[in-house]
Amino acid sequence: MLSKYQYLLKDDDVRRRFENLNTRSVITATVSLRTLGLFCELRHTSPKEIVGAANTKQFKDEFTDFVRSLEKKGKAGSYIIRFKKVLQSWLAYNDIEIKFNVNIARAYDTHSGKRKNP
Repeated sequence: MLSKYQYLLKDDDVRRRFENLNTRSVITATVSLRTLGLFCELRHTSPKEIVGAANTKQFKDEFTDFVRSLEKKGKAGSYIIRFKKVLQSWLAYNDIEIKFNVNIARAYDTHSGKRKNP
């Protein structure tokens, strides 16, 4: 059920956070791990590298570019906002409070931007 991102649990911090989330909800813990893993895969980074770069303008700019690229691909706003929430949660776990100043189109829309007319 944990998917191909289970290898991330070898990192003690990722494992601790996963176990903490899992105490409340297996689904939340699993989705969070998958989202963190997918972000790392797509951005060619790691959870530790995210923590190290979090307070830099470059990281925030790259996250904004990441959001815009997903929007251009027609991803639903609810799909995109999940990355923002998971990254903020991961960073908060690591005592880093960060506010991403990026607006996400249709942030609470569950449909992609490529709707067909009825």
